[in-house]
Amino acid sequence: MKKLFVLIIMMLILNFFSYHSSFAQTIENQTDIYKQFDSHLNAEIIKGWMKRLSAHPHNVGSHYDKDNAEYLASLFKSWGYDTHIEEFYVLFPTPKFRVLEMLQPLKFLHYLKNPHLRRFNFEPG
Repeated sequence: MKKLFVLIIMMLILNFFSYHSSFAQTIENQTDIYKQFDSHLNAEIIKGWMKRLSAHPHNVGSHYDKDNAEYLASLFKSWGYDTHIEEFYVLFPTPKFRVLEMLQPLKFLHYLKNPHLRRFNFEPG
């Protein structure tokens, strides 16, 4: 009985060490994959993309929003992905006018306008 118990304990210990050594190898492999991915990143290219995407307001349904979607689709196509843009018609609440108003210390009122969206460019009566 003692021999069986010692044998089971030995098998469990060996199993434990073999599992942890393969686990450590998996972590090393994953770290190598991360390093390889990071080596392909270029901060200047990413900065250019961010400037391009955030250069103008891109409200839902605006001209620049569509332009951004087409730009991203062209990037993914250049990387070999099969991409297409789907169009959805959704109810998206948009205000009839946008106002910036300051009451203190001086009263200030300014109507915010978007040159690409005519429906926002009127002042309330």
